[in-house]
Amino acid sequence: MTAAAKDWARQDKCATKAATSTPVSTVTLTTFSGCEGNATVELYEIAGEGHEWPGGPTLPSGYTSFLGPQSDAASADALMWSFFASHPLS
Repeated sequence: MTAAAKDWARQDKCATKAATSTPVSTVTLTTFSGCEGNATVELYEIAGEGHEWPGGPTLPSGYTSFLGPQSDAASADALMWSFFASHPLS
C-alpha cells in the first residue's frame, strides 16, 4: 500500500485499520472507512499494470515496451465515476 493512501486516510480521519479485498484476481482494493464527513479512501493496485491508464485504449507496442504492459482488469474511468457518484460534494 502506498504512503499516499495512508496520508489521505490520516487527513480524512479514517479508521486506522484498512479493509483489503480482491475484486478481480489481479486487482487489490484497500479501503479506509469510518472517515470524517462520510469520506472514504480507496486504493486499487493492479498487478502487472505498467504506467498507463487502466482499461484505457490499447497502445502500440512501442509505447508498452517503454511504459510496461497494459491491463483491462479494471477501468479507471468506471471506478472513478462510481467513487465520485457515491461521494457527492454537499
